[in-house]
Parts: sequence; C-alpha cells; structure tokens
Amino acid sequence: MLQFPVRFFPRAGPKIKTTSISKRLEEAKEQKEEMMEEMELEKDFKTRQQEVMSDPDFGYGKSKEYDSKHDDFFNVSNLTMGADRVPEDILKRMKKIFSKHTVQEVRDWSKLLMKNYQILHAIEKPMNLDYVKPFSNTSDLINKSPNIHEDLVKKKQEEEKLKQQLDNKKKQGEEAQQTVEMEQSEEGGFEAKKQKKSRSEEKEESEGQLFSLEYKREHAIGYLMRKMPYHYFVFRRLINEVKERLPNFKPESVLDYGAGLGSGVWATQHIYGKQNAIDKNGSVVRSAAVEPNVNMRKLGKYITEELNEKAENSILWVDSLSMIPGSGGERGKFDLIIVGYVLQEVPSAKQRLMIVEALWQRLRDDGVFILVEPGSPKGFRYIHSFRDWILAKERIEASIIAPCPNHKQCPMAQHPDQWCHFSQMTQRIPGYTFPKAPKEAQMINEKYSYLVVRKGTTPSTVSENSTEDDFKSPAEKSFFWPRLVRPIIKQHKHTIIDMCNTEGKIERRIIAKSHGLEGGYKKAKKMKWGDQPDLNTHNEEGVFKRSHSKSCKEGSAPKTN
Repeated sequence: MLQFPVRFFPRAGPKIKTTSISKRLEEAKEQKEEMMEEMELEKDFKTRQQEVMSDPDFGYGKSKEYDSKHDDFFNVSNLTMGADRVPEDILKRMKKIFSKHTVQEVRDWSKLLMKNYQILHAIEKPMNLDYVKPFSNTSDLINKSPNIHEDLVKKKQEEEKLKQQLDNKKKQGEEAQQTVEMEQSEEGGFEAKKQKKSRSEEKEESEGQLFSLEYKREHAIGYLMRKMPYHYFVFRRLINEVKERLPNFKPESVLDYGAGLGSGVWATQHIYGKQNAIDKNGSVVRSAAVEPNVNMRKLGKYITEELNEKAENSILWVDSLSMIPGSGGERGKFDLIIVGYVLQEVPSAKQRLMIVEALWQRLRDDGVFILVEPGSPKGFRYIHSFRDWILAKERIEASIIAPCPNHKQCPMAQHPDQWCHFSQMTQRIPGYTFPKAPKEAQMINEKYSYLVVRKGTTPSTVSENSTEDDFKSPAEKSFFWPRLVRPIIKQHKHTIIDMCNTEGKIERRIIAKSHGLEGGYKKAKKMKWGDQPDLNTHNEEGVFKRSHSKSCKEGSAPKTN
C-alpha cells in the first residue's frame, strides 16, 4: 500500500474580535458614567458622615472634618502611643552631657544603675495582696511571711498544724520574757529602752541600704542614659490620656514630686504647652519639681533649662515641699501632681503613707493625681495600696480615671501569679547622641503600673445609676469602657482580647471577621495593650450596636468549636 506523508497544519487560533470606533466610544462613555456615579456616591457618603458628626444627638455636638483614623472615638479608645523618637530638645542636652565623658564610662555607669535597679524588683514575686499590709517593705514580706507565695490551701493547713505548738511556746516564752524584763529593769530600764530603739533604727537603716538606691553622680548619668527618656514617654502617654478623656481639664500648675531629671514636667509642657515657673506676682508656682537628691537635682535643672525661652521662667527646682512659695495656704496647691517611681525608694511604709497624704492635701479640687511605679509585682503592690487608700474615700472626694474602669476590688490583686501592668515601646537614643552597642536592641519596652485619680467626681461616679447612654461625648462615654489588661492575641481572621470590665472581673472576648462590619473586627486589629476598646459601633443613622463576641469566665480559656 502506498503511504502518503502526513502533513501537520498549525491549529487555528481564536478569531480576533474587531470592533468599530463607534462601539469603542460607547464603551468609553459607559465607563466614564460609571466613574461619575461612584464619585457622586462617595460625595454623598462624605456629606452624610459630616451631617452625622455635626448632629448633637450623635454625640459630637460640633461640625468638623471627618477622619476615620483620627476621630474622637479613635483618640479616646486607642490611647497607647507608638514607638516614637526622643524629642530633639532632650537629645541636645543629653549629647552635651555625654560628650564630657567617654563612651565606656557612660556604659559602665548605666550598667551599675541597672544592677542596683533590678535588685529592688527581682526579689518579690506575684502574690495575693489581700494578705499584705499597705505600703509594706519587701523585707517585711520576706521575714514575716516566707510562705506568702504558696497556695492558700497549703498555708491554711500549715497554720492549723502550728496552732498547738505556738500556744505551748507562747506560755513558755511569756514566762521567760518576764524574768528577762525584771532583770533588765533592775539593771536599768532606760538603757534597755534605748537599746530597743537603736535596734529598730538599725533595722530601718539596713532595709534602706538593701531596698533603696542612693543616686551618686555616676548613677545620675546612668539614669539619664537608661531611664529618663523612656520614663518621659510613659508620662507623656498618661498625660495624653488625661487630656483626651478630660478635655475641659487644663492644668495651670504642675508638681512633679521625686522628679528625677524632670521627665514628668517635661512631658506635661510638651502636651499642655509651656508654663512659667512663678506667676508675675511671685507667689503662685506654675511648674515645680521636688527632688531631694543633689546630683539628680543639679543634672535635672541643667537639662530643663531650655524648656522655656527664658531661663528665669523655667521649672522651679527644690529639695522639699516646704521650699515652694505659698506652701502654707491655697496658693501652694496644684492642679496636676505627678509622682513617678518614688514609693519604691522610700525606706518605710509610714513614710510612704505620709507622702501620699501630704501630696493629696496639695491637690486642688477637681485636680488630677498621677502615680506611676515600675511594672513589677512590687510596683503593682504599691499601686494597689494607693488604690485601696482611694477607695476608702467617698466618690465625691476621689474617683479613679485610669486604668480601672470600676471602683470595686481589683481582680488582678487576688491572683498569686498575676499583676496589672502595661507596656510602652520607645526607640533607643539615636547614634549621633550616643553610640549603640552591637548587641543592644533598637526598641525599648518599658513596663509600668499606674493609677490616675481625680479629686472629685467623674462621669461614672456622678450617680450610682449612671450609664454610658446618659452621656454624649466620647470622652464621657470612655469612663464606661473596659481596659485591655493583656497583650492582644491576633489569630487568623479573629482576635482574642482580655479586658477588665466595669463589673470588676477579667473577661475574655473573641472578635471574628465573620461577625460583620458592626462586630468591631477592624477596631480590634488596631487595639494595643492598655487601650480602652469601644465595642459599640454605629451605623449611618448613629445608632449604636454591641459587637457580637464570645466571653468566658475569669481565668478560663475561651470555648472554640
């Protein structure tokens, strides 16, 4: 059979659609019309948003340009600041001080400070604060309550076993003490009392040496390197919260007790503006810093000289409250008092209580009192003692602004393995101010515990039956919002938040993307540790709706399907 060669022909491709010029023009016109319609819809949507913002029933009261990222609700809810750089006016002074010493000297001094600083807080562990006396020393907890970190059940069992032994020993001990006292009284009762007093004084002095820090010149420069710029951002974050949540509060006089290098007053003036130290009459103090340590006071006065244009109007630096002009009457009171990282360095509990009472008397009516301590179990213990001292007063006299959304017993203080603290991220000092070591991190995570109190009432304490619906502005509504007490857990299409609610309990919620636009998923993604989540979302008509979220009991894990 004859075989013909097979010829392969190329496969025919798709036909190219040819359209006329008239059809192309029509398609272009249709696209243009669609674009115009979308632009008109966007304009209508923006005008509608502006109308809602200007509506007094919605809660703003004044017309203003709408910005979804920086509106009033966002500013009041998202209070935690991002990692920012140290201001240039602070860096200039730091550079001048560091230039007088070698790099190795400054690093050695900063390491020396951090070692002594860590000793103050590395001893204590989280504990149930119901069994701790207010403002007590660390040595008292270690010596008198060695088993305070153990479970309560074991502690009760041990106490029951030792009851009988203690009763028998007490009888024998009382008889022995009586004989000893009789002998001492015969020899000389005055000398015995004198010896007892000297022993107590020696004990307090030894506690002061162990659990306090004496700032020498080297420690002051190390504090400037390691702590001062990062404490500044903590104060700035707290004062900014006061400004956002109390918009009508404008302090005319500020006191920074235990000022260190003046980071508290510096942050206040950066937020509320620069203020003169003494009024024109020479009697009313506007900005004062109390620092008993000579080395810290000299260095702080040098750093804060350029806060105002004239050096004579800068911060008034003194070594005690009695040195402030007009301290005997109403003129010596302040609108804003900042006490930062002070109670940890006071030697005794009585002195801590005396300081708190004296400063509270210096606060004017409707003034704000800010207490900050390191974010350690020891720092939280002092904050909790001050909180109990505030709760013992009536709400007309004192009300908590932050971080607690309630005036009930603290749920974090009852757990032996938890404590309430927060975090503030900041950037390290740039290299042109001081060179960074090779292994040093670029970001600093400063942990802190705090309490902001007002000498008066807040929207949540005006009446016992007051609710969020009774107020219109976001600043007033924020006193009924919960507080995030732990870092947010971000998972795939859902976030998990742990917050302290207005009922005085720790609550866990799951906010998923499937809950819809009104579920608060977008807001939850932008939240940070320490924020106040506004879980109420609004539609175009300004009606608020509660987000759909799951909750669980305190300390338990959420249920997942």
